[in-house]
Amino acid sequence: MEKWEGKTAIVTGASAGIGDAIVRDLVKYGINVVALARRLERLEKLKEQLKDAKGKVIPVKCDVSDKASIDAAFEQIEKEVGTVQILVNNAGVCIMHGLFTDTDKETDDVIVNTINTNFLGLVRMSRKGYKLMKKTDDYGIIINIGSIAGHSVACAVDLYVNVYPGSKHAVRAVTESMRQELIKLNDLKVRVCEISPGGVDTEISGDIRNRPDIKAYLEANPVPILKSADVSQTVLFMLMTPYEQVNMEKWSGKTAIVTGASSGIGETIVRDLVKNGINVFALARRMDRLESLREQLKDETGKVIPIKCDVSDKASIDAAFEEIEKEVESIQILVNNAGICLIKELFGDDDDKTDEVIANTVNLNFLGLVRVARKGYKLMKKSEDYGIIINIGSVMGHSAAADYPLNVYPGTKFAVRAVTESMRQELNKLKDVKVRVCEISPGGVYTEIGDKCLYTPQMKELIDTGVIPMLKGSDISQTVMFMLMTPYEVNITEMIVKPVGEKL
Repeated sequence: MEKWEGKTAIVTGASAGIGDAIVRDLVKYGINVVALARRLERLEKLKEQLKDAKGKVIPVKCDVSDKASIDAAFEQIEKEVGTVQILVNNAGVCIMHGLFTDTDKETDDVIVNTINTNFLGLVRMSRKGYKLMKKTDDYGIIINIGSIAGHSVACAVDLYVNVYPGSKHAVRAVTESMRQELIKLNDLKVRVCEISPGGVDTEISGDIRNRPDIKAYLEANPVPILKSADVSQTVLFMLMTPYEQVNMEKWSGKTAIVTGASSGIGETIVRDLVKNGINVFALARRMDRLESLREQLKDETGKVIPIKCDVSDKASIDAAFEEIEKEVESIQILVNNAGICLIKELFGDDDDKTDEVIANTVNLNFLGLVRVARKGYKLMKKSEDYGIIINIGSVMGHSAAADYPLNVYPGTKFAVRAVTESMRQELNKLKDVKVRVCEISPGGVYTEIGDKCLYTPQMKELIDTGVIPMLKGSDISQTVMFMLMTPYEVNITEMIVKPVGEKL
């Protein structure tokens, strides 16, 4: 976090819960925080508690649901600090009222307040914050705190959350609109992103959980819940650059399996893991490359154990795991990285080669991933240790749009996203709270596969000149490290990673 030391942040909803936790973590890293909330007395108390921290707290009274209050707050901020580099839009409200069952004026007030606080206020804050960021040539970031309710409205109890899920869906969408607009502005210095927490133990959620019917349901059906500090730590992950030292001590001495380890993303993951003291079974078809990788990393604190394996072939997977079980009793980390993408049309090419490409893509990208995950999970459960399965998907698992024929590749990556969630849900049913499963969806990554199969000479020229932005394999490896850094009880279920400026 050194690059942010001495910088200035704005955090809304800072008087309690997630906002309070974010302020505390930021000032500990030497960041000066303008803390915004309606309850000024709480902000003053927070300032007093953190007076000896490296950064300082600047309390500013602000009701994010009110435009005049936002305008007044930013006038004060400009006088105090001039510019900012970090904006965390955290303020939010969730009040129980039905859309149809309650027809009084109070319900309309609740609806208006929820939209104005959760969505309209966030947009207004972002516009004001961005203008302050652009007063210098420094880097900046806008982090919008959404909710899992912005992904699914399903609920096991009658919460009557009216427009709350709608407002959080809107936050997700407008975050992407902001990102796209920054691309059009060719602004490569300001990033925007969104965090969608699940259930968090806060004042707001506490009031909901204490409702008699919900309390009774939770007593009969206990559910895990995050702490505000968990979400704050996720904010810190967002702020970290790929080149920063990551704290991986809890995994030192543990064992990982990485598929597709002979080049590209898989190779860089192996390198980063062994540098952090993790012993890695490196699986791939090209054994000579794995042996070369082991030789290159022989002086690191972790070790590389090469295993020949074709993930598209069940017998090869079975043989690889037999060999692994002879070497170790259990594993703690599995990274399903192996994948293939070949240019072939579904309808335009009708030869046997096309069918072979389709079958191989499905068997490697999807079926092989599932088989390896099943085998890996069994090895994890041979001990009482914590474990994590990280499936490498693709941005093509979110949108199949492309200018070249990728046949079933996007379909396999959509499937990876879905089966990752199926795995997570099954772990819930098994009441297994020690093994997590998550998925990373990279955007364009410059790899050997792309170089051989996808990139035309014209595309390579555009990539080389920066017209088409691309990630490096090390960027995705660092994202895997971020996943591993999270506390055991926190599961970042899905992360999309795009190069700044990508239009997909």
